[in-house]
Amino acid sequence: LGPDFRRGDGMKVRRLALMTTGFVLLQLFFGAVYRHVGILLHFHLLGAVLVFIHGALLYKRVSKSAAQDPWFSRPATVLLGLIMLQMCLGLYTWQFPTVADATAHVSVGSLILATSAIISLQSFRRITV
Repeated sequence: LGPDFRRGDGMKVRRLALMTTGFVLLQLFFGAVYRHVGILLHFHLLGAVLVFIHGALLYKRVSKSAAQDPWFSRPATVLLGLIMLQMCLGLYTWQFPTVADATAHVSVGSLILATSAIISLQSFRRITV
């Protein structure tokens, strides 16, 4: 990692990674409430927008600042792909609700959480401030 990344961009990556992980946790919470109680769908949809925006911003920041570091670039690419898959699964599951579709949607959500958490943890391990 270059010296610019370590000073300014590193903290931006860390902050975006932590925010993205937090939004994913909220998204999972509201998804569970909607799945089990049937309320707060609008919060779940708002959470999807926040996760998408922050996931895309995190990918863009990593691509700009740490494209050469596979500990950041690979999970960021996977994260963006999982978010896109999740949005498609969510729309499909909403239109055609089955247990298998809902299970796939929940499973991809857990992979998104794990991937964003990996990026967050790597930001503390690999970025010196």
